[in-house]
This record gives sequence, structure tokens and C-alpha cells, in this order.
Amino acid sequence: LAQRLQHQAPDRKIKQLQQENSFLAKSLQAQMQRQLEQKQAACGRLVQQLDDYSPLKTLARGYSYTTDEKGEVVKSVSQLAAGDRVCLHLSDGQAVGKIEEVKEEKND
Repeated sequence: LAQRLQHQAPDRKIKQLQQENSFLAKSLQAQMQRQLEQKQAACGRLVQQLDDYSPLKTLARGYSYTTDEKGEVVKSVSQLAAGDRVCLHLSDGQAVGKIEEVKEEKND
């Protein structure tokens, strides 16, 4: 009876529950750390993709884009006529020019 009572003693049960709590807390912390690392890696990949597709990077590689006098992007020579003023947007600034001639090419 004394042995059974000792086995059911509150201090022993408390110690057991404290150990279980400690184990679960460590497990939870490890899982949270793994989850955080996975999310950070995924975020890093997305940031890299955004950087790869950045218009600024495209401009830095030597490309430019052109806008008309209204500030609208010129996508086709059909939007231009001789004498029109345009703005060339480059990686380090802008250049303003005047269209002298428009030649349309068929690129299938």
C-alpha cells in the first residue's frame, strides 16, 4: 500500500509532467525553428525571382524603354510619326529626342 501510494505521489507526478512539458517545449521550438528556416528560404527564393525580373536590372543590361509626349509607353512604330518628341528611359537617366523617320518592319 505504501509502495502504491508512493507511486501515485503528487511530487512524482509533478516531476513526470515537468519532464514531459520540457520535452514538448523543446520539440515545439525545434519544429518552429525548422518552419522558420523553410519560410526564410522560400522568401529568399521569391526575392531572388523579383530581383531577376526587375525592370531596373533589364535597363542595367543595356535596354531602354520609350515614352511619348503624354508619358505613355511606345510599344509600336504605329504610335509614332516623324517630328514626334520621345523620351528614352535608360538605367542612369533619360534622354529626349525627336523622331526623324519611322520605318515599319514585319517580324512574324
